[in-house]
Amino acid sequence: MKSLKHLFLVSILMLLMAACTDKSLSPIFFTLETERSLTEDRGLEDEMTIHEIVKVGTRYFAAGNTLYTRTETGNWTPVSPPVSGALCNTIEIFGGDLYAGFFTKGGTGLGVYYADDPDNISWQQVPDVNVQDIQINFVKQAGTLFFVSRAGGSSDFSFWYSSDPLTVPFTESTSVDFPPTGSIPITDVAYDGADFWVTAGPWLYRGAVGTLAEVAGGPTNPGVKPFGGLLYTTVLYVSTKGGELWSYNGVTWSSESVTDSPSFTKFVDLDPVVGINGDIFVGTEGSGYFRLIGGDQTNYERRPDYNISALYNGAINCLFLDTSVTPEALFAGTMNAGLWRADYISGEWLWVQE
Repeated sequence: MKSLKHLFLVSILMLLMAACTDKSLSPIFFTLETERSLTEDRGLEDEMTIHEIVKVGTRYFAAGNTLYTRTETGNWTPVSPPVSGALCNTIEIFGGDLYAGFFTKGGTGLGVYYADDPDNISWQQVPDVNVQDIQINFVKQAGTLFFVSRAGGSSDFSFWYSSDPLTVPFTESTSVDFPPTGSIPITDVAYDGADFWVTAGPWLYRGAVGTLAEVAGGPTNPGVKPFGGLLYTTVLYVSTKGGELWSYNGVTWSSESVTDSPSFTKFVDLDPVVGINGDIFVGTEGSGYFRLIGGDQTNYERRPDYNISALYNGAINCLFLDTSVTPEALFAGTMNAGLWRADYISGEWLWVQE
């Protein structure tokens, strides 16, 4: 009997030792082995929401109602808004300047502001009246253009663009009235080197900004689930809130219906990281993020590992990759689970909450 107990204990110890040495199978042991905490405490609340993250120079900015900033090695501190008490959920870098859409606590849109010195923020209103004193849905660069999705006084949404927001007036993309009658917000835009791609609800558009047209076939499916995000590498990727991942190689559409139909959000291309070999991550609303191995949407795995429950079961609003630091860093802004950062060390993404 003693020998059986001895053999059982030895077997358990061998399994534990194997888990400790196989970091990919059990990251909780890897965390213990490397004495790496899952909390770094850089000054943000653990249960806050982060909508977008950008970086200019050596300074990060994170929008989560309050706009926060930190240096590469510092802690997060709030940035004073242009109007007392104003809130911010959308930010972008264009031409080295920081752009942000602000609104009041009562929901009144204040339009787009910019700051040309990230280390000493002094807000100025973008001079074009078309993006002033109005609700801003998002600001984003695609190609060489700066885009603004805004809501009009009648709650209709419209899509505006400029090649230089400070000197060139914005032009409205009027080639299509985002259905039904402009009531659906434009959610993302990407550029493939020839055409722009735009999503609004379950509709996908393609073309020059002045001649956008609804894409026939492919993932466009009016009345079903809206789109989550767009990404162009050498292939266009499109995610949906209905658990579908699409890709377009310039000729053919391919799709994959993912198990349990997660509601997908935004993409991030990890290929700039040495050794990644084409991997792409895509966030979800409640199932963490998925790794598309080698950029193949049919070859995927849910990440991170289950022991990091705040991320594994998290709603991820945005993913942001920074390859200018060592080790390379990947940020994940969540809904009600704070801001997380993964450092790429020895072939592993090691997560901590900031």
